[in-house]
Order: sequence, then C-alpha cells, then structure tokens
Amino acid sequence: MPEQIFVSNLPNDATSEDIKKHFEKSGNVLSVNLKLDRRGRSRCFCFILMDNADQALSGNGVSEMSGRKLHIAKAHQIEPQRPYFERRFRR
Repeated sequence: MPEQIFVSNLPNDATSEDIKKHFEKSGNVLSVNLKLDRRGRSRCFCFILMDNADQALSGNGVSEMSGRKLHIAKAHQIEPQRPYFERRFRR
C-alpha cells in the first residue's frame, strides 16, 4: 500500500525530477508534490508518495541532498477544520 512521506530542508534549486531521482534509490516513487510559493520558487519541502516508505524513513543513503541534510518523516492526514461560522455558532 502506498505511503506518503514529508521531506523538508530541500535545496532551493531542487526540482520534482531531482527529488524523484534521489529517492528512487530507496524504492519506487509514485509521485512528488513539491510545494511552491506564489512566484514559483520552491518552499524547500515536499510530499512524496512511495510504495515502500520505510526504506526512505530509515535513511538508506538519501538523508543528504546537495550538501543539505534532509528531514524525512511520515506524513499524517490532518482533519479539515470547520469554517469559522460553524465553530462560533454551534447549536
């Protein structure tokens, strides 16, 4: 079953393809969701969907990219927050 991991402290010039090539050392990468700001620059973190995220989490040689130590963690689903008016005017 595919699992999603969160990777932060990425190099500023890293692209989705660079990240995919880097993490394919640990297993099959299904998708890379690199977060960008309004100007299209990298926000230095991404979400990666992998077949086997345990190998990437254990750090099999992928804990560093372009001289920067990557922070890798299992991504968790956050429950959506209710709109403000629903929180304030509960029945």
